Amino acid sequence: MRAEYEARGYVVLENGPVYYARDIDKTIEWFENTLGWYGTVDAREENGDAIFAGIVPIPNEITEAQNLTYIGFSLFRGEPSDRVVGFITVDDAKKAYDYVVASGWEEHSEIVEQPWGGTEFEVTTIDGSKLRIASY
Repeated sequence: MRAEYEARGYVVLENGPVYYARDIDKTIEWFENTLGWYGTVDAREENGDAIFAGIVPIPNEITEAQNLTYIGFSLFRGEPSDRVVGFITVDDAKKAYDYVVASGWEEHSEIVEQPWGGTEFEVTTIDGSKLRIASY
């Protein structure tokens, strides 16, 4: 797992929003395949449907070994929003953009240089929510 994390090429520096999804298992799979993140379902209903999960940009083996600030998303079952639900600061937006493109996911903006000196792009998730990913 750590080798996959290191091969991703970018590091999330800040994050922490709540994210709503109709199907948490599919949303976790999207985060894993498109952004290279890691998900864990923490609660399920009796019928097996996930109702709460966590999704983080670093492997659980690293978070469990160190006392780290939580930089992931709390996923709850609910109605997703079709607007920006998270602004994710990374060390290298170009590498994050390249990772998304290489995943085959096509619902993203082009990466652009901002007048404030940063670089950013936007990804529309499997749920129709938007994540803005930027580096300074």
